[in-house]
Amino acid sequence: MHTLNISPRTLQTLRSNGTLPFSRIGNKLYYRKQNILKILSDNYIMYKIRDYERDK
Repeated sequence: MHTLNISPRTLQTLRSNGTLPFSRIGNKLYYRKQNILKILSDNYIMYKIRDYERDK
């Protein structure tokens, strides 16, 4: 949740719809770092920052 900056419910949705694979050992859920990084890279959007000096 902290790495993706999402709520517990959103994390549950990602598990439920198969977007984020996981393993359950006992009552704990585990995620592969590479799967989390893939979600981040697949959904990364680079916004162009306006040049405010030019507008002055």
